Amino acid sequence: MPGMDGWDTVQAVVDEKLYDGNLVCMLTGQEEPDIKMEHLKEYVLDYLRKPFEARRLVQVCEEYLSYLKAPGS
Repeated sequence: MPGMDGWDTVQAVVDEKLYDGNLVCMLTGQEEPDIKMEHLKEYVLDYLRKPFEARRLVQVCEEYLSYLKAPGS
């Protein structure tokens, strides 16, 4: 993403009011999110640090997709 990092993207999603009903899981090279982005943590359910294991990424995706399933489906 030229000129934007993941936190900039989350900020843009929030600013444009595109967040409603979406789940955000980030892949990051940072050890911890930048302190200046602390207020965005409420919009990010989880983040995986690079390099990541494909198995863990699939596990996280399955977990969050289960939130989207309609009751009784």
